[in-house]
This record gives sequence, C-alpha cells and structure tokens, in this order.
Amino acid sequence: MKVVLVDDDSVYRFVGTTLLKRISQVSSSEFYEDGESAIHAIKEYSATTFPDYFFVDINMNALDGWDVLNEIELAQKRFKKNAIIYIVSSSPLSTDMEKAKEHPAGLRGYILKPMGMEKLSQALDYKGEEFLVL
Repeated sequence: MKVVLVDDDSVYRFVGTTLLKRISQVSSSEFYEDGESAIHAIKEYSATTFPDYFFVDINMNALDGWDVLNEIELAQKRFKKNAIIYIVSSSPLSTDMEKAKEHPAGLRGYILKPMGMEKLSQALDYKGEEFLVL
C-alpha cells in the first residue's frame, strides 16, 4: 500500500517516517511539509500512482488540510478511485471532527496527535464503516 502523510511539523513527519518503515504492508510512503507541496503532488498523480492512504494535518500555514482534502476529492473523481483518508490533528474541537465527518472526500476518521504505532496500525487495519476517532 502507498501512504501519504501531510504535516508541517517536522517531528511528526520524522515519527511518521519511522513508524511507516516498520509496517510490512506499506510498500511506499511520501511526506509533504505543507498543503502547497501536497496539492502539487496530488495533481501529478495518475490512476495507477494515486495513494491508498492519506494522513492529513488540518492546521497548516497558507494552504491547510482542508485545501488538501478538496484536491484529494477532485483526484478521486478524476481517477474514479477512493483513497482512505484520515485527519491527523492536535485539535480536539468537535467542530473540526464534524466538518471532517461531513467532508465530501469521504474521510475514514480523525486521529488526535500524538500518533504512535498503535493508532497508526489501528487506522491502517480499520475496515469498519463508522467514522473512527482515535
């Protein structure tokens, strides 16, 4: 599986890199430090290179996670392929969680930072239909 992590926090990207390398099902991973670089990458994907999973921070400078989610939604329509998408945030606000649940990109869940191996594994293994909050 191909996994993309979008977050402006360098420590979180380092931790994410380390954790994803330890998961055998992950064949490739990409990391973007801001919304702009993530959106640029999403526009460059094809149907065969489109990731299976996205983990997106919503609170970033300039273009934020909501902008990234909007671009993912457009790509899903273009490729007729749905990725599994999680918001990863330090914000426990119920308004953010509700907005995530209702986003048309079809988010699978909302993960509160910090995200360690347990939360990451739960997210990657989750097959349920309910919106997952970790």
